Amino acid sequence: MLPTRPRIGENSGFVTASYGNYDAVNVQGAVNIAMGEHGAMRVAGNLVSRDGYQTDGTSDEKTQALRVQLLGELTPDLTVRVGGDLRAL
Repeated sequence: MLPTRPRIGENSGFVTASYGNYDAVNVQGAVNIAMGEHGAMRVAGNLVSRDGYQTDGTSDEKTQALRVQLLGELTPDLTVRVGGDLRAL
């Protein structure tokens, strides 16, 4: 799956959250920030936490992820996108 590109000239964002059995929590969100006329930054994150089916904790799930991208239209023929990902288990 390809990440959503930053959108030049747009400030936007979203957050979604859900809760389920075994104390399952899933939170996702992203923000798009316009940076001048020819650039944008997008920050997206995800948090998942769930107690496992076994009482010893071996099937628990706890993950966090963060992605940061910068997009710049340097010339009409040259667009550069740089990104980085961080995932913690």
